[in-house]
Amino acid sequence: MFNASAINGFMMTIGQKIEKLRKAKGLSRRELAEKIVERFGGSSVIGLSQYIYQVEKGKRKPKLDTLTKISSILGVSPSYFLEEERVTQELQYLGELEGHIALPVLGKVGAGDMIIPIPEGETYLVPLAGRRKPKPDWFVLKVEGRSMEPYIHDGSILVVEPAHFGYAENGQIVILCEGGADWSNGCTVKKVKDLGDKWLIIPFNEEYEAYVKPKSEVKIKGIVRKVIWEP
Repeated sequence: MFNASAINGFMMTIGQKIEKLRKAKGLSRRELAEKIVERFGGSSVIGLSQYIYQVEKGKRKPKLDTLTKISSILGVSPSYFLEEERVTQELQYLGELEGHIALPVLGKVGAGDMIIPIPEGETYLVPLAGRRKPKPDWFVLKVEGRSMEPYIHDGSILVVEPAHFGYAENGQIVILCEGGADWSNGCTVKKVKDLGDKWLIIPFNEEYEAYVKPKSEVKIKGIVRKVIWEP
C-alpha cells in the first residue's frame, strides 16, 4: 500500500535515489563504478566514479544508458528513478500533496503475455497529485511481465482511467483486452497507434516486437494515467 515513506521518496531526485540505494548496499562511488565497468566494460573507473558523484549531487543528468547500468548493479529498474523524478517535478509544480483516494485493485495485467485480471477485493491508496487527479471510477492493476521496461516493469502499480467507448489517442499507454469487452480473455498494457481499423500495439522493451490487431478483436478498457513503483 502507498505510505508516508513512499511519499517522501517521491520528493527525491534521481541522484539522491542513487546515493541512497548505493549506501544501502554498502558501496562507495568507486566500488559502484568498478562493478559497472566489470559487468559492462567500456569506461574508466575513476571517470565513472566522478560522474556518479556529479549525478548524485545534481550537477549532471544521467543518460538512460548509464542509468540502466547503475540500476542493474543496484537491483532496481530504471523506471524506479525516472518515475520518481517525474512525480517530484509534478509536486514541485502543484505544491502540497492533496491527500489520497482509495481505488479498487482489479487484479493483474500482463506486460508480455495477456493476463486475466482477477478481482482481488482490496484497495490501493493513490496520491492526489499531478495535473490529472484520480477519480472514484478509476481503478488499479498490478503489472506482471517485462515488455514495457524500462518505464513500466514487473511489479509496478498502474492507476487507470476507464476508456469510455474504447477510445484512445495515438501514443497513449492503455489496458488492451482481447475478445471485446470481456476481461476473461486476458489483458495487457501497451502503447497504441491508430491505424484506422487496426491498432498497432507497441511494447517499450526492445526484446518484444510490436504487432497489429483489428479493432474488432480487442477492446481498450482503460488509459494508464500514473505508474507507481514499489521496490
